[in-house]
Amino acid sequence: AQGASEDYARKAGALALLDPNARWRQDPASDKQLYLLRKFGIRFATGLTRGEAYDLLTPMLGDRVANG
Repeated sequence: AQGASEDYARKAGALALLDPNARWRQDPASDKQLYLLRKFGIRFATGLTRGEAYDLLTPMLGDRVANG
């Protein structure tokens, strides 16, 4: 499944989302990310990066999409 999703992401031009060293991952978490973390009750440390927030939110958002 991971390989198939990586292939799809490559074709869709979303490789930057898959790159663990992408520059965007080091930026501070966005206001929307922080809002969603709080909304879902996900605990996080002060100074959270955009990449860390993405990693915390991805499983939660994936579950919500899969379960409608």
